[in-house]
Amino acid sequence: MYFDKYDGVWIDNVNITNVTGSSVTLDVSATSENGNITTYYYALNDSEEYVESTTNPIIINDLNKLTEYKIKIYAVDSTNAKSNIYEVSVSTTDESKPVINSVRVSNITPLGFTLTVDSTSDIGIKRYFYIIESDNIAGTSTINNYTFNNLKENTTYEVKIFARDNKNIDSEEYEISVKTSSYVLPTLNSINIGKVTENSITVTINATAGSANINQYYFSINNGAYVNSTSNSYTFTKLNSSTTYNIKAYVTDIYNKNSSEKSINATTTAPLIEIDIFGEIYYAEEGMTWNNFINSSYNTNNAFSTYNGRVMYSHNSTEGILVGGRTYQELEYISSNSRIYSNFIYIIS
Repeated sequence: MYFDKYDGVWIDNVNITNVTGSSVTLDVSATSENGNITTYYYALNDSEEYVESTTNPIIINDLNKLTEYKIKIYAVDSTNAKSNIYEVSVSTTDESKPVINSVRVSNITPLGFTLTVDSTSDIGIKRYFYIIESDNIAGTSTINNYTFNNLKENTTYEVKIFARDNKNIDSEEYEISVKTSSYVLPTLNSINIGKVTENSITVTINATAGSANINQYYFSINNGAYVNSTSNSYTFTKLNSSTTYNIKAYVTDIYNKNSSEKSINATTTAPLIEIDIFGEIYYAEEGMTWNNFINSSYNTNNAFSTYNGRVMYSHNSTEGILVGGRTYQELEYISSNSRIYSNFIYIIS
């Protein structure tokens, strides 16, 4: 190893680091009295063909394993002054520098994506490094995949990846371009009316997820405040009977993105009244027609059809007949147009 002192520009020392079976790193310490060091030149063995490098440390790749190399180096400053030629010798090892062979992109969403790295190393990879849109490391992983989150939708990102082996030797950077997808909002397909009583309405939402899973369901009645639930079904209670209500709903996903709003009308039933027939209790909606009551779910035994319209009654007033009671007589016929009001059957025709 030797060097000649040049006036104005000279190389003080070259530190050899990161020696592998295929590469070596040279950290050059150079001085310029009249300007700044701008360029380095190196040649291998007895070659007179120098390779230019504007970076320091200098990384020399594509070397052979277990081979001794003599390296000549000189520097040039901003005044174009040339330094002395500095010579060093180095022998490569039997272990190659880690290499990233390919990077696979998966799980592309509006907010991120996953990168899976295929790499090669003689002594194993210790850690992977990921750089996005800058020279700053965005994330690291001890396994060969990494997921970026919280990105912008429909945006192209330039990503660099490198691997570090168990001797702290870094691979070359692998560059890849990835575009996030456009965001798809959740969709509220329909609002379905379920069970309706005189003071309650149950609704069920049918919705489809967009880019993210549905997280919350929101319900409102008559423009009131929305209530939220993790269930797609909700029951409004303490309502007025025989009243039409407007019900609105929408859904949100795990990122609080909303679907559009839908609405539907539903009417509560009339109040239920109790009817006593021979000690058996039946229920009907106030105002229900006689025939509808005979075949209604409230008349579970369909009792009146077995009587062919004949029913026991007690006289209560000239306007109506109280069904049930203590004194019974036969009623030959009750019109199908009759309606039930507060335990009375009112004969319309």
